[in-house]
Amino acid sequence: MDSSEAKPALGGADLPSSLAHRSLLDSGIAKPIDDEQLQGQKVTNGNGSKLSKPSKPSKAGKQEPKIIEQQAKADTSGKERPAMTSLPDFILQRNTLFDELKRRQDADIASKPHPDINVVIDLGRGNERAIIAKAWESTPVSFLKDLKGDIGSDIVIAKVDGKQLWDLDRPLEGDCRLSYIPFGTPEGRHVFWHSSAHVLGEAAECHYPTCLLSHGPPVEQGFFYDMALEKE
Repeated sequence: MDSSEAKPALGGADLPSSLAHRSLLDSGIAKPIDDEQLQGQKVTNGNGSKLSKPSKPSKAGKQEPKIIEQQAKADTSGKERPAMTSLPDFILQRNTLFDELKRRQDADIASKPHPDINVVIDLGRGNERAIIAKAWESTPVSFLKDLKGDIGSDIVIAKVDGKQLWDLDRPLEGDCRLSYIPFGTPEGRHVFWHSSAHVLGEAAECHYPTCLLSHGPPVEQGFFYDMALEKE
């Protein structure tokens, strides 16, 4: 999960396209699109109103969906996964770029010194806990297993020093005061639905390879994504 307040870092919802791709393949959301479905063009959005019609890409610049064949595999429930999925070339390129950037970031983090740092976990209402952690190694989620009760079951994201949202699996960088934000709060729902909108956007790109995404922010009631679709 992510926020515009957080420092640029891989692993959050600002890069959901590549992360969501894996789960989309497993769930079968990405499927081949028949040629008959790609005739004409209509433009819709989340509330049913019309969007301005986008210009149609030239034949030279248009990327056809690339078919990726996969062997059908049975999961723990005995159901078979789809044997074939369809993904546009731009998504494959996006995933390749993400994997390379993630590899570089992992290598950079591994090369940094990991000194002891002081972390104060603020659970609210005066309930605090001081611990010794490791810089560039300890993550907010790693502390949840040691907290009493089911505190971690509703946690969406962490906050460092009361102002910077921090992904649960992002290593801490130095001494800090750490708090947790649950889904039951407006801020927690905003973060969760922000990420959900990104997943929705990638699902649309996988299912409709020629769709053109507009914007998809979280709102008070949930989330949406405006997009242009070709007529069926």
